[in-house]
Amino acid sequence: MAIFLLTVVMLSGCDDAPLPVTPTPIPGKPVAPQLVGLYETIAGIIPGGLGAARSDAVDEGEQIRQIFDSGVLIYDKASGVTFLAPVGKEQVAPEPPSKDPEGPTWRQIGEYWAPAAIANAYDALGESVVGRPLTNYRYHAAKQRFEMYFENLGMYIWKDDPYNQVYLLPYGAWVYAERVPSQDNSPQANIARDATEAFNAWEDRLTLEFTGEEIAPLITDAQGHILRVYANVVLEWDQEHGAVRLVPVPLKLGVERENLEPRLDNDRMMFLPLDESGTLGHNIPRFFWDNIISKYSGIDVFGVPIMELSVKDKSEPDVYWQCFENLCIEYDSGTSTASIAPLGRQYYERFLK
Repeated sequence: MAIFLLTVVMLSGCDDAPLPVTPTPIPGKPVAPQLVGLYETIAGIIPGGLGAARSDAVDEGEQIRQIFDSGVLIYDKASGVTFLAPVGKEQVAPEPPSKDPEGPTWRQIGEYWAPAAIANAYDALGESVVGRPLTNYRYHAAKQRFEMYFENLGMYIWKDDPYNQVYLLPYGAWVYAERVPSQDNSPQANIARDATEAFNAWEDRLTLEFTGEEIAPLITDAQGHILRVYANVVLEWDQEHGAVRLVPVPLKLGVERENLEPRLDNDRMMFLPLDESGTLGHNIPRFFWDNIISKYSGIDVFGVPIMELSVKDKSEPDVYWQCFENLCIEYDSGTSTASIAPLGRQYYERFLK
């Protein structure tokens, strides 16, 4: 099964004594004096800046580190430089840049197109602060906002904001949730909290278009596996490895693996070799790859294909599908649209309800 690991920014030395600190105007723990300069610079450009300090500043020997709502600040003692930890680079799967801008005022940040508000904020902060872009500017339907992820910070704009005000995504909250326990330290509470935060962090990296609507936020199956169920996919919390992975729903529902096929001589298809010789595998429509698979972290998330593109049901000859280990993609030839099949709901109805 393909595993989507939630890489964690390690915070060694969390048990060390807190450093001397100075007050911050935002409610929360005080900001370490070595970090105040960059903290205030960001706050002067982005409303709310990095937000409240979630943790005390911790001396790790060569560096001082502190977690905030929207990022992790680090002071390097040898160089005297303060910078942001690359939380996005560690936790967000990069995607290929779009070829064209979506509006006349859009500008490029590296190879990625962004609306003027995002590009202006990026220019004001600088690449050394924000890092390079990782994703395109995309809509998160569940949160009603447009987002763009960078190596060190993430930016978003509310869908209905007429002023296109830029705010920062909760990069620091992801790290804090994954590393710092709450006051309830019972084994059951720890497991539920870890699973919930991991599921939330995974969901933040994708969109409602990928997962479909949430059906069960936290549910345990008959085998004791902790799951979150969406209309399209089912997530499982791997407590041992601290990872979220997708349940191979198509296989669980009885979709059978088909025999491997040779490469098709068709420019509209791409070939994924799956045998040792590299001559047999499965053919994937480029439309699927360009519009869905590459957009959502690729084969690592989808799993390898288990069949060729075929008619889904004889009663609906216009609807085709192709299944991968973890989900299936449907294509309606009548409307020329592709989407992820709602197999998570079927899984819930059959095994969990």
